[in-house]
Amino acid sequence: MSAVRFGTTFDVQAETWSRSQEISGNDATIQPEARYLQLTVFLTSEDQRTTPELEAIVISGAAATPGDWTEKLRVIESHNESIARAGREFDYEPFDHPDLNTLRERYKLDDLVAGAKDELELITRLAAWSSRQWEKGHLAQSYPPWNALEILKPHADGTPVGGFCQQYNLVFLQACESFGQPGRAVSISQGVLPDKIPGSGHEVVEIWSNQFKKWIYVDGNCAWYAVDKETRVPLSLWELRQRQLATLNKKPVRPTEIIKIAETKYEWKDLTSWPPLSNCG
Repeated sequence: MSAVRFGTTFDVQAETWSRSQEISGNDATIQPEARYLQLTVFLTSEDQRTTPELEAIVISGAAATPGDWTEKLRVIESHNESIARAGREFDYEPFDHPDLNTLRERYKLDDLVAGAKDELELITRLAAWSSRQWEKGHLAQSYPPWNALEILKPHADGTPVGGFCQQYNLVFLQACESFGQPGRAVSISQGVLPDKIPGSGHEVVEIWSNQFKKWIYVDGNCAWYAVDKETRVPLSLWELRQRQLATLNKKPVRPTEIIKIAETKYEWKDLTSWPPLSNCG
């Protein structure tokens, strides 16, 4: 004689397991009622001189499927992403560089981005953080290497070595890389249009966004990023460049909006003012 019972947990407890049900015959079919099954076999003998033995238990199963699941699929959209590639090669830092982990731990960046609802918020929190790291740099005394730890290292007066837009955005770039976000440093200027775009150059970065499947311009010095005013999708430097050329040539152009993510001394004016965007392609 044998019996079987079913349970919803690995640990056999009265509240999660059913009562035992008797099974008749040596070749029984069992319909499972839960994930776990316990089989009990009772061995008896009418001859007290012999002891019954259990030679084997063979359990086989046939899974019931609701049919071909592919027949229920409906293709809503199918396409390959269109990726605009730069005209020059970029060297990307390896994500396993030990300094990236040190940067993330030393400046408690995990606490900084805790609770971020999506990738864009994580990136913009890091940009806001980098924009607040110092007020005045010490480049007249020492020019740091392209390393966020060296840039943030205390100078003689106790404040970071710091620097200008280059250093702010390098700190931001490497903070993003410490979270596995690919980025690249880009130098932009007014190029051949100094009469139309006043000011000097600007050192910025672009971050690859898996959320939007494109490069996006987020400024770790000015603490802002640009979006299409209608779609709210962040823009790349190349997209800003195309809008700038259309603006300078007095052609129709989609409206652009600058999203401030922290208070800084910089204020965006338009696509023909500082920071220059005419040589970012």
